[in-house]
Amino acid sequence: MHPLNSFEILSAVSGNNSHLADMVVHNVSIDTRTIKPNSIFFAIKGENFDGHCFVKHALSKGANLAIVKQNFYINDLFNDRLIFVKDTITALGELAQYYRKFFSMPFIAITGSVGKTTAKEYIYNILQTRFHCHKTKGNYNNFIGLPLSIFDLEQKHQVSIIEIGTNNFGEVRRLTDIVQPEISIITCISDAHLMNFKNIEGIFKEKIDIYKSKNLKLALYPGDNKLFNEFHTKPHFFSFGFGKDNDYNISIIRENSKFIFSVNNDVFALPTIVKHDVINSVPAIIIGKYFGLTNQEIQQGLNRKLDLSLRMEIRENKRHKWKIIADCYNANPLSMNSALDFFQKQKAESKILILGDMLELGQRSKFFHQQIANKIKEILPSITITIGNDAKYYDGDDHFTKVEEFLKVLHPNYFPENSLILLKGSHSIHLEKVLERLEML
Repeated sequence: MHPLNSFEILSAVSGNNSHLADMVVHNVSIDTRTIKPNSIFFAIKGENFDGHCFVKHALSKGANLAIVKQNFYINDLFNDRLIFVKDTITALGELAQYYRKFFSMPFIAITGSVGKTTAKEYIYNILQTRFHCHKTKGNYNNFIGLPLSIFDLEQKHQVSIIEIGTNNFGEVRRLTDIVQPEISIITCISDAHLMNFKNIEGIFKEKIDIYKSKNLKLALYPGDNKLFNEFHTKPHFFSFGFGKDNDYNISIIRENSKFIFSVNNDVFALPTIVKHDVINSVPAIIIGKYFGLTNQEIQQGLNRKLDLSLRMEIRENKRHKWKIIADCYNANPLSMNSALDFFQKQKAESKILILGDMLELGQRSKFFHQQIANKIKEILPSITITIGNDAKYYDGDDHFTKVEEFLKVLHPNYFPENSLILLKGSHSIHLEKVLERLEML
């Protein structure tokens, strides 16, 4: 991390402390368990812990400074190492926005209801064939995670790829203001986080704020979605999708153990058995062209393994000959339908569904879960296990309110040998615990 002086930090976060010591920091932390010497510690108040309870510990462990709320007090010994602000999460974003200004490299920002993390990884893998790239850690895409990713930037980086998430109106705009991308991408718009956005039009309104960067030179959008029709004639805006009217038209040529597809006149191979990975890879192909990469370099990037877990990940239990599809990082109606489409095409002696809630769907949650129930009836699985609250509307064979209830009854003979098992649900349902048990049995 580029070193920052205590007084430039004070100015960047609009903080106050007339007795502030002259210090330099080389790291940013919100967790005393991983804090390094010469860090600045942000006291973040979360659902379970308040960082202000750990400020003294952070400073004792080697942090030079701490960002705290107004009127916070430990003792006079540490007073010259505190910067007081109205809100520490806001201050974290303000400092990230200041730190971003030290870098003139191209920034790429990506958002979408589904596929943004996968698309980010494809972009990284392709550009990494020629450039030294920086990317968002995991899915650090909110008011806390995105700034922490920005602080990982170093002068050696040539391109930065940043993922932007949202749960409420105004979040994409604020995070875009921090990143100020040259390239902005929306992967897709679908029914997700409806609890706050009410309807898909609300989601659309929120997501398109990613195009409001002052540095914007290239904007990519899903042209198969009619909500984006207004962008067809805008300069620097380009559509991608399966429709023939898109600027970048995708055609599936062949699918078996991998997908062979074309983007306009260029043909690529994608080592995946999941169709929606194809459309998630296309923004990366377009951006590879934008940066002057050859088709050979782009294909080399597509061949690289994605740094992802719990997203259509294939696992096995060799003892029972179970093939497990783990797609339990997140879930909404679009991704659930996509996973079920894939599951339906697979052949197995016994096909098992273990499905959790699709969260944050608001007042229409029951409706969307019932829609998935109709899909399940088409598939005719051998057994359907449902876990959560609204998951009961999937109308499965056995229902459990919590994962722990299911784990109590899950035994080695619960499913027959040679079963294909799909695990799909929102992350907060914790189906990864079921995955761990299935692999151990």
